[in-house]
Amino acid sequence: MLLTLVRHTRRSHAVEHATIHVLSRRHPEAAAGGVSGPRGFWLYTPLPLEEIAPAVLEALQRMQAGETNLRLHPNCGTNLLVTATLTATATLLGSGGKDRPRSWSDKLDFFSGLVMFNMLALIAARPLGTWTQAHLTTSPHVQGTKLVSVARTDRPNVYAVRLQHA
Repeated sequence: MLLTLVRHTRRSHAVEHATIHVLSRRHPEAAAGGVSGPRGFWLYTPLPLEEIAPAVLEALQRMQAGETNLRLHPNCGTNLLVTATLTATATLLGSGGKDRPRSWSDKLDFFSGLVMFNMLALIAARPLGTWTQAHLTTSPHVQGTKLVSVARTDRPNVYAVRLQHA
């Protein structure tokens, strides 16, 4: 049961990203974001309802035709989580086990070391975030996934997109 929920959430997440790619290409000025779950996703965008369903259908069609890289998005929350985790870890590792520096020279050395650790973490974060999306938080396997409905919620600019997964 839990594995089915995870598998469906990963598929929804992939279709969410693909939909945002389609909407961004059609409307580069409009912001869009989403949150996924096992039955679909919530889409946050100022675009009108009439734009959403065709974008979801195009996203599904393109992914099912083999454009599986549409499931990866550079602004995904997964990337933010990976970046935050790596920089927090770099800061902890860089400051662990050391006495507080007393002189300005020692403070500058300490600070420089933390900056260096965090720069390395930031360099590693982009490819690791993309890898995490590709292998853990999205799935390219959307064959049999269908759009069930798109509905405006009671909150402005928020749509509920329901999917059916095979």
